[in-house]
Amino acid sequence: MRRTWERLASAERFGPDPERWKKNGKASDYLRDLKGTAALVRVAGVGQAMAVLRRSGHSPAGKDLEGLALELLGLGGDDLVARLRQPATGPALVLALTREVSELCDWLARYLGGAGVEPARDDGAASEAETGATPPAAEAAR
Repeated sequence: MRRTWERLASAERFGPDPERWKKNGKASDYLRDLKGTAALVRVAGVGQAMAVLRRSGHSPAGKDLEGLALELLGLGGDDLVARLRQPATGPALVLALTREVSELCDWLARYLGGAGVEPARDDGAASEAETGATPPAAEAAR
């Protein structure tokens, strides 16, 4: 999964220093999008998941997932949705793309989580890493 690491460490994403990723709000948004995409792929399928990421327009995670999945399967290009729409696309390719995107979501999320990045919250509330405060439930468990 060297390609996934290279994608995250590229200058256009988060840079080569994982220690700085956890302070990068874009990395938190990216991780949130990865986790949401993994769930959506399982529920609605890879094509629908990629279409949702595109519609949101703000996530580089979708672009990375599409490009990496196509590259890893030796298909080239960076438009997974267009590839799925081609008449020659059969069920075996759809399953392979689904598997690749799901695994990429997991690997990219592991790299970000290992660097201490927490997913951004959709409800606008700050995370523990952003505030430095421990949530009451975690405090009670200590």
